[in-house]
Amino acid sequence: AQSGLFPAAETKLVALLEQSLSENDKATIQGVLGAVYASMGNHVAAVRELSKAAATNPEDVSVLSNLCNCLTQTGDLDKAVEAGRRATELNPGFAEAHNNLGNAYRTKGETAATGQCYRQSLEINPGNAVAHNNLGLALAAVGDLNGAVTSYLQALERRPDYAAAHGNLADAWRGLGELDRA
Repeated sequence: AQSGLFPAAETKLVALLEQSLSENDKATIQGVLGAVYASMGNHVAAVRELSKAAATNPEDVSVLSNLCNCLTQTGDLDKAVEAGRRATELNPGFAEAHNNLGNAYRTKGETAATGQCYRQSLEINPGNAVAHNNLGLALAAVGDLNGAVTSYLQALERRPDYAAAHGNLADAWRGLGELDRA
């Protein structure tokens, strides 16, 4: 899975789950399998496996954060927020959990909570280009295009090849009437 060979990882993980395992070992494998499914874009299967892992180990912050992300992708936003909140409560220093919770809130249309989550993520990990881009999206959604531009530029400073941030920056410049910059 770490090498990006997701179909092969899926095959091996499914085979491992057929073995006689302790509940904790099974939950660990289900958490990894859920992450593999998410990487393959199969969020329904990811939710299934991550939910099983979270039921066995409800304090696994990584599983809860991934579950938040996948539930957001499948549109189950109340459960996504619940999983994300639990992850950030268990480990307030886990930047990715704050970012994923922000995504759930953004999808839900809760703008104040969205910005707060992205800011918390960036306070923990100021180098996260994705969180800078996401904060820019949140700021643009509430009409703060200058703030959005700043966030997108921060994202691009960290990842100059970040295509989504380039596109979002161009949209913000257009919204500000800066067509040459767009």
